[in-house]
Amino acid sequence: MLRQNYKKRKTKIIISAFLALFLTIIVFKSFPPKFVSNSVLFFSKPIISIKTSIDNFVENKKFVFKNKDELQKENEDLKEKILEAEVKTEASKIVFKENKELKEMLGRSNKNEFILASIILRPNFGGYNTIIIDAGSEQGVEEGMQVSVFGDALLGRVFEVFSDYSKVKTVAYPEEQTNVFIEGATSAIAIGLGGENMQVELPNDINIKVGNTVNTLGTKSLFLGFVEEIIKEPADPFQKIIFRLPFNIQEIKNVYLIK
Repeated sequence: MLRQNYKKRKTKIIISAFLALFLTIIVFKSFPPKFVSNSVLFFSKPIISIKTSIDNFVENKKFVFKNKDELQKENEDLKEKILEAEVKTEASKIVFKENKELKEMLGRSNKNEFILASIILRPNFGGYNTIIIDAGSEQGVEEGMQVSVFGDALLGRVFEVFSDYSKVKTVAYPEEQTNVFIEGATSAIAIGLGGENMQVELPNDINIKVGNTVNTLGTKSLFLGFVEEIIKEPADPFQKIIFRLPFNIQEIKNVYLIK
């Protein structure tokens, strides 16, 4: 009986000592006081090491989750931009389709009214905002002819013709003027800004929205782009509407000259 009581007391003492040791480690893990003995520190090192490993593991997981969140946000932003580009592409297709159907209904189809040509020198080589095509007077090219991309979007106009090649000035050529109609708004004159950018100035009271389509005037209307930016200044009675040609000239191989 005495022996059993002794074992129970011994077990309680060991448990109490272990709990005291554990609490000491938690409270003084970084800066143990002088009264903590070397033996206590010796036995506490494995526990501190385990706790440190757990802390590091948790921090690493937080870092991984943070990176995943950032990547997910970037991925969502990219998807949104792709969707925006797809919507613009589909919108332009609708405009082209409606334009062609209307012309066909009125007996003004554009079939067989083109001269096909290839670009042999681009703006970087043929001159600022000018291109050279491999069709000239021998192929029926005339000065002033409109030059289109895919037969639907206006690229520029022929300004010099030779026997087997011609020079084309893009509609975005600085100060080049083009009569346009902005969807849901009004007709205006677009001015080339260089590169592939154009600008229209209209009174501030005319309602223009980003995304509105811009086309040339006339029954042979051609697509010019979408309104990308609207600039309004408090002291200026006019607003500036900026739009960009709906293609990259450097990527175009063939063009269609409209007879």
